[in-house]
Amino acid sequence: MRPALPGTQLPTPLQNTALLLVAVLTTLIVLVGGWHTKTEYDNTLNTARILARSGFEKDLIFRQWATGHGGIYAPVTASTPPNPYLAHLPHRDITTDNGVQLTLLNPAYITRQIHELGIKQFGYKSHITSINPIRSENAPDKWEKQALQVFAQGKTEVSELSKINNVRHMRFMSPLLTQSSCLPCHAAQGYKEGDLRGGISVSIPMAPLMSHFYKDIANMAIGYFLVWFIGLLGIGYTISRINLNQQELERSKKQIEKNEIRYRELAEHMEDGVAVYQAVDEGRDFTFCDHNLAGEQITGLSRQQVIGHRVTKVFPGVRDLGLLEVLQRVWKTGEAEIHPSSIYNDNRLSFWADNSVFKLPSGEVVAIYRDLTNEKIVEEKLNHANTIITRSPVAAFLWENSAGWPVCYVSENVLSILGYSAREFMNAEISYAEIIHPDDLDRVAGEVSGASSEESTLSFAHEPYRVISRDKRIIWVHDETHIRRNSQGQITHYEGIVYDISRRMQADVALQESKEQLRSSEAKFRNLVEFSTDWVWEVDREGLYTYASPQVENILGYKPEELIGKTVFDLMVTEEVDAISALFKESVEKGTPILQLENGAHHKNGQIIILETSGAPFFDEEGKVAGYRGMDRDITQRKKMALEKEELIGDLQKALDEIKTLRGILPLCSFCKKIRQDNDAWIDVDAYIHKHSEADISHSVCPQCAQKHYPDDYKAIYPDKDDN
Repeated sequence: MRPALPGTQLPTPLQNTALLLVAVLTTLIVLVGGWHTKTEYDNTLNTARILARSGFEKDLIFRQWATGHGGIYAPVTASTPPNPYLAHLPHRDITTDNGVQLTLLNPAYITRQIHELGIKQFGYKSHITSINPIRSENAPDKWEKQALQVFAQGKTEVSELSKINNVRHMRFMSPLLTQSSCLPCHAAQGYKEGDLRGGISVSIPMAPLMSHFYKDIANMAIGYFLVWFIGLLGIGYTISRINLNQQELERSKKQIEKNEIRYRELAEHMEDGVAVYQAVDEGRDFTFCDHNLAGEQITGLSRQQVIGHRVTKVFPGVRDLGLLEVLQRVWKTGEAEIHPSSIYNDNRLSFWADNSVFKLPSGEVVAIYRDLTNEKIVEEKLNHANTIITRSPVAAFLWENSAGWPVCYVSENVLSILGYSAREFMNAEISYAEIIHPDDLDRVAGEVSGASSEESTLSFAHEPYRVISRDKRIIWVHDETHIRRNSQGQITHYEGIVYDISRRMQADVALQESKEQLRSSEAKFRNLVEFSTDWVWEVDREGLYTYASPQVENILGYKPEELIGKTVFDLMVTEEVDAISALFKESVEKGTPILQLENGAHHKNGQIIILETSGAPFFDEEGKVAGYRGMDRDITQRKKMALEKEELIGDLQKALDEIKTLRGILPLCSFCKKIRQDNDAWIDVDAYIHKHSEADISHSVCPQCAQKHYPDDYKAIYPDKDDN
């Protein structure tokens, strides 16, 4: 804020205010100064009065002391002659053994001498007096006489500012009552014990005290003048500041209007919900004053549904949540509080949220809350994941980037994996480098160093390495590590997971052997599939091809990749689609195989190919049919040959029928047994039968001919025949 400029013209209201303040300040200074002067004057009088009372009390005490001792003896001198008023006492004058003359000094005599010394040394005047004095010098003056009359009425002391020889004194007087020790001297006057016998007056000159008073008043006046002057400066400064403040206030009002717009925009675009409450029923409940857009989205309630309504009505679960108590405390104390994340529940809403609650200077209470529902879901998943890690053979590590890789954190299940407890690692009783096998340590360190040298590297995986457990077992582990850097890009920690792969490493050898066998088996299967004349395929439960062997190109003219995504029905002859589709669906539902199903398919060139299809179902994890694997065989030629065979059989049947008809008139040679054909050519009987039927003639020898023509071999040919 800028300082006021000299000569700046003030608005008329401020000028009037300034004059009024000057008048008020001057009046106040005068009044306070007058009051202060009066107080100082009264204090000066009280001081004089206290000094006089102290002198009286001293005299009284000394007098009582002397009275208690019956007076004292003092040497007779010019200033201390024998007291003529004690002449009636036989022991008034005495002489000591060494011849010194002593005279008795009664309390009045002693007091009078002390008073005379006080006048000489300090100017204080004390006078012992009585209405009926024995000694004429003790007769009261006018003021003392009035005082003795007042004492007769029961008053215990009198003090007054009075002049003695035109010099102002504080005069003080208090009565003396007759005591038993006074009677030896005063009984003759008619006094008895308890009677008012007189009094002692003390006069304190006021000049020294008033001198101090005037000095104090002068200093006080200077002080008040300075206060008045500083007050004038303050008024001038304050008025100028007020003038500037008013100008600033105008600017602030405009800025506040802008800020309110910004606040509204900010509140409306915040991801957190903002609720503004006004206390009602002396803070027992609260009503909504405002509710931002994010709050509407979190709660599902619009502004119109909440503003002006009680929070206990809009959110009936607010008491159980504990938020109502927080609102009440913040409203009463003005101390901000954070209500930790809790779940809100009622018949309509359920969500996780935390609340930051504070009080505005205007008295409203504000709660800023975040929807933590998704975070809680993630947290539960993380807790679940942590539980899984804890129960799994995988240990989670956080290593410090320093020598030996000290462990900052490790999951509890490390004990079951490595035999060392998490406490031993985290208390630095053992470092991670100490358990790595010596033969693998340099390689592991090199992998860490290599990955760490590249700033772009975020994580890396070690080649399997060995660690040594507490019981000296060699454990193979797999280590996947993430690099953690600070804001300057420096590596501070490594975090990762380590799990035991010893069984896997042991199984690798067997796996390699199995792989070799599998590769051999796959090669055999691949050769069988690729060189088979049949087409091997796989379809899903909808009949879509997911695999086709290369042989399909020889059968249908399509490359294997051209069939992927097509269905078996896309290639099928139209007339067969409905029937075979129904059969396929029934097989899928029942999980039955498809055996030697003949069907027609369109070749890529448009030719129809007859296929014989066989396939077996395979199943998913739920036991449902996932698809079929099988093969198709091209039986087009076979079907053609079968048709030709049927035609030939028909022809032969017809020929046989003809042969049966001509059997009786076949021209057969009586000697060579040849048959004459229609062209007059003679051929053997077996050639004629082969030509006119599907039968072939096989030559053999009957037993009679064999015995006749091959007698030597007859027994070998027919061992069961006898010679007859």
